Amino acid sequence: MAEYNFMKSGANLVKPNRPSKIDIEEELKLIVVVFMDNALQTAGKYVKHCKRNSITSEDLRRSFMLEIFFRRIRKDNNVKRDKMREIVKDITDEERENEEVVDVELEEEDEDAFCESSCDCPLCVSMNNIYEKWEKFKPENVLERILSKHISNIK
Repeated sequence: MAEYNFMKSGANLVKPNRPSKIDIEEELKLIVVVFMDNALQTAGKYVKHCKRNSITSEDLRRSFMLEIFFRRIRKDNNVKRDKMREIVKDITDEERENEEVVDVELEEEDEDAFCESSCDCPLCVSMNNIYEKWEKFKPENVLERILSKHISNIK
């Protein structure tokens, strides 16, 4: 009987290809960046509906809470993550080329205090009522447990 031990297919059938720790960390960072981007966009829309001039920590807290529920049903998270990967790569490449530090001065203006929106659109109703839903929230995975812990610490 002929032996074919010398032949290799190129695939390692014994040791599975696993992502490295660095790859996992990069993916987690991208997931969190997409989560935060979505939540910031929600907070911005809510503030416009409230006719206020700035996003408060309460807007952020509510939009982060809402995003945990939205991220379970969003169909575009993977697409957004891939786009964000490209954006981060471009920024990183650009920073390597232009290693100069730029100071940015922001003009301070009086910020409006938090108030709930009187708008009855689905977004505003969800933001206004998010605490009721949050009380019943049970994290389904490690990421949700970590996010909910940090959201609870927002003052």
